[in-house]
Amino acid sequence: MDVRTARSVLARHRVTEQERRNKKLRAYVGRFFKYRNCYSLPEMDSDYWWLYGAPMEVSSVGRVTGLTFQTDKYGAHEICLGDHLPTPESASWVEISAMEFWAAADLCLRQVSALLGKGNGK
Repeated sequence: MDVRTARSVLARHRVTEQERRNKKLRAYVGRFFKYRNCYSLPEMDSDYWWLYGAPMEVSSVGRVTGLTFQTDKYGAHEICLGDHLPTPESASWVEISAMEFWAAADLCLRQVSALLGKGNGK
């Protein structure tokens, strides 16, 4: 086999592998997950909180776009919509119901809304 043929075979193999991986990742789209998050060196159960995630789309190169949100142990809120979502297969994600996900999202948004209201002198 010459170099050109070998490169062609390798390129086809990479595309096939990426397509297989993307198909597997797309199976997570529309499902809901949570992950037990913490800062480094947690010492107590209270050092942990839930990070929620909902994969929404998978790009052709396997990048997962989705919604994540969390309220850390100090009460800091983080809500992100982007392509940094870890895949459920790459972390200790636990699948949850849509009801649990949206109840947690509602609580997070109510807390953020209350904080924003305080900033307006309310």
